[in-house]
Amino acid sequence: MKALLAGGRAWLLPSGCAPLSAVATRALPGGAGWLGMLGGRAVPVLAPGGVLGAAWLSMPGPGGAFLVTGDAVLEEVPEGASPLILAPLPAPPPAAPAVVPPPEPAAPRPDAGPAMLELSSPGGRFVVPLPGVVRVVPLPGCRAIVAAPPAVLGWAQVEDAPVLIADPGGMAGGAQHLVLLDIDGRLLGVPCARLAPVAAGTPGSDLRGLAGLLGWAPPHRVATPVPPVPTRGLLIAQAAGQRFALAAAEVEAAIAPLHPTAFPGGRRAIVHRGLVLPVLDAGPALGGGAACWPAPFLRLRLPAPIALAITAVEGLRQLPETAIAPLDGDAAGPVIAIVTLPGGTAPVPLLSAWRLAG
Repeated sequence: MKALLAGGRAWLLPSGCAPLSAVATRALPGGAGWLGMLGGRAVPVLAPGGVLGAAWLSMPGPGGAFLVTGDAVLEEVPEGASPLILAPLPAPPPAAPAVVPPPEPAAPRPDAGPAMLELSSPGGRFVVPLPGVVRVVPLPGCRAIVAAPPAVLGWAQVEDAPVLIADPGGMAGGAQHLVLLDIDGRLLGVPCARLAPVAAGTPGSDLRGLAGLLGWAPPHRVATPVPPVPTRGLLIAQAAGQRFALAAAEVEAAIAPLHPTAFPGGRRAIVHRGLVLPVLDAGPALGGGAACWPAPFLRLRLPAPIALAITAVEGLRQLPETAIAPLDGDAAGPVIAIVTLPGGTAPVPLLSAWRLAG
C-alpha cells in the first residue's frame, strides 16, 4: 500500500499501515470527529476526505494505533500525492465507573485555538496554524527576484500557479518540502526539512514578518471545479460509401465478412453464435446502393437480433452530448440525430437500431 484516495486527492501512507474490513464507528459530539473499534477498544478515526469512506486502515501513532478511512487504497503513488498530515486526534473516552457521582460544575475553559503544524530545518523552526496550510509539495526550483527583501527567496511555479517562496529564518538549509500558506488571500511558501502536527494551543510563530512580504506574493486563486460534460459512446461505421453512427449500447458484436444465405423473396440470413440472424442492408437505409457479398456485419442488440450489413467499421468514439443534435419525430426514418465529429468534414447521421428493424 502506497497511498490513500480520499476527498478526490491522493495521500501518501507511512509504513506500518494494515488494511481492515468495515469498522463500527460512532460520531463524537459537536462534529469533533469519529471513534472506531480496533482490537476491542475505541480509537480515533482520521478521515482526510472529511467523510467516512469504504477503505479502512490501521496506522501506528505516537500514542498507539488509530484508524484511517478514505475512498480506496492505491498500490501506486499518483503524481502530486500529498503527505498525510496528522492533525491532533480526539482521545477515546475513559471507562465510566460503576457509580458516577454528579459532576461539579466545571469552570469554562478558554479555547485552545486551531491545531498547529511545526516546520523545522537544521537552521530554524516555524509553527503555523493548520487551517492556513493549503498543501505540502516537494521543494521546487525558484527564480530570484531583483530588489526583493532578504527573506524572499524567489518565485516558483507549483501546479501551474505562481508562488512566493520566503524563508522566515534558517528554514531553507537542508529543505526538501514546501508548505504553501494562505495569508490574507495571498499564496506564500515556506521551505522545511521536516513537518509534524503539534497540539492545539502550542505557541505559534510571529506571522507578521511574512505578512510584510505579501506585496510580492500572488493571490491565492482557488480553482473552480469544472462539472463533467455528459458523453455518449458511438460506433462509427460505413455503408454504401457513407459514414453513419449507432449508439454503442445498441451494438452487440462486430462480425467478420460473411456471404449470407439467400431465401425466397430476396431475404438473407447468417448464423452467429448459434442463432440465425436476418440480414438488413444499411446501404439502402442510407439512400445508397446494396452491399456486395461477402460483407462485414453488426449484430444489433434487440429482442429479436438482426445482422446489419455494412462496408467497414471505423471505431468507437466517446463524444459529448453537445456534438449530438437530436431530430424530432419520425420524418427522418431511421435517423434520430446528427453527429458532428472532431475534424470531420460533414455531419454524420445517428441511426436507431429499433427504427432500422422496423
